[in-house]
Formats: sequence, C-alpha cells, structure tokens
Amino acid sequence: MTEKGQLASQLLQKFPEKEKEAKHLSIGDGLLIGIAGFLLLFAFPLIFFPLFGFLGSFLLVTIYELLVPGGVMWWLTVRRVRSHDFYDLLKPPLVPVALIIGWLVVMSLLNASFSITVITSSDGSRVEMGVVGFLGFLILGFFPFIGVIIVESIDRVRKRI
Repeated sequence: MTEKGQLASQLLQKFPEKEKEAKHLSIGDGLLIGIAGFLLLFAFPLIFFPLFGFLGSFLLVTIYELLVPGGVMWWLTVRRVRSHDFYDLLKPPLVPVALIIGWLVVMSLLNASFSITVITSSDGSRVEMGVVGFLGFLILGFFPFIGVIIVESIDRVRKRI
C-alpha cells in the first residue's frame, strides 16, 4: 500500500463511520405510540355525516380510519427504531385493540347499551346501530394493523421504484 493509502486506512480506523443500529421497540414506546394511534382512531371527523350523507361519510371515515392512525403509528415506530421489522411495526396496534376489548368487556359487565346514534343529514334523520356498533368498535380496533401493513407495503414499493 502506498503512503497515502496507509494514511487513509489509519484515518478510517481512527474515525469509523457511525452506523445507525436498528433496535427493538420498547414496551413504553410501543404503549405511547399505540395510545397516540388509539386517540387518532376516535378523532375521525363526524362533520362528514351531515355533509356527505351516510354512504359517502362511511367511505371517507373508513379511508381515514385505515390510513391515518396506522400511518402515524408506522411513522413513529420507524423513526424510533430505524427499522421496518414487522415485529416492531405491529406492536403499537395491539394497544388500540386491547383498549377497545377492555372497554367492551367493561360495557358488557355493566349491561350498557352498545347502540350508537348517527345524524345522517341536515334534516336530523338518525340511524341507530345496536349490535353493529359493538362489532364495529371491535373491528375498528384492527384497522391500525391493516393501516400499518398498507403504509409499509407502499413504502417498500416506493423504495423499489
């Protein structure tokens, strides 16, 4: 090796390149990210119902519920652990599922009603959702899982292009 090559080798040995190591998501971080996703899950805009009617609002809210909480949880997890490992990505969506199941168990133990009243238009017509409300909340808890998978799939396709 030439003298310049030896100097370059010594320089690289003295100041090695910092590698960003991927780490696993801690329980505390997973809980915080999951709670943020849970809050976003129930922050959907109810203003859609009077503006777009029941069907249009249902589609807009479904798109929101699939993409926003899952997307935020995905982004926060990737930023925190610097990894796209599904093991870490799917930890935070467990929190909304656990909170919703816990809430539904408490509601059933208290014999509370699961009906939801939605105002569907400006004339004040309403729709009652009884058992559908119970199952809807249960299904809603799994939307962040689907959202994380959608956003991760989009990211992987984007990186390949």
